[in-house]
Amino acid sequence: MVGTRTGGGSSAAAVGAQLRQAREALGSAVDEVAAEIRVPPQQLLSLEEGNLSVFPADVYARGAYLNYARYLGVDRQDTYRAFLRSLSFSREQVPLTVPTPARWLSRVLTPYGVFLLLLAGAVGAVGSYLGWQVFSFVRLPALTVTAPAAALAEGSLVTVAGKTEAGVTVQINGEYVPVDRTAHFSYQLWLRQGVNTIQVEAIGASGRSRVITRNVLVPRALAG
Repeated sequence: MVGTRTGGGSSAAAVGAQLRQAREALGSAVDEVAAEIRVPPQQLLSLEEGNLSVFPADVYARGAYLNYARYLGVDRQDTYRAFLRSLSFSREQVPLTVPTPARWLSRVLTPYGVFLLLLAGAVGAVGSYLGWQVFSFVRLPALTVTAPAAALAEGSLVTVAGKTEAGVTVQINGEYVPVDRTAHFSYQLWLRQGVNTIQVEAIGASGRSRVITRNVLVPRALAG
């Protein structure tokens, strides 16, 4: 919505002429009066011309007029009433255009817009792929060891078992062991009397590895 201000025809012109005549009778220039009453010179000239379009609202026009009229000594009630009659404030409606979905699509789906959409999609796909590759390279492979579960062996031969993930190789105490299609592994390991360290290592395609260590005790009575 936009507001426009117009003068009140002959009333505004008559009041303006009276202001101008009073100022000229005092021998004062517009700039001098403006500096004295602290009102912009353009507003004083507009009042003298009967043109109130420079004022955004009635209150500003009334304030400028009263200051000017008092300075010039023409602030009579009849003159002020004539000035008030000259004020008018009208508002004209400016239709607000809201783009419909069809219009919005017609603006976006231009050859250049389609190119930008495809380019953004391609950049996003490449970025996602590179991000996944970097993540896969820096992360450690998955590894769990389910056996032996106890730190005390029941004999010299124990089963070392667990699970990793696809594409990973497994070593147990430096020996490669097979990994099945479900990423499980199982290996029979002979232990000696006393404390034995079992080291299970999962090595990923990037060369990064995860290690799990178990210490298993074989009592003297069970050795052999």
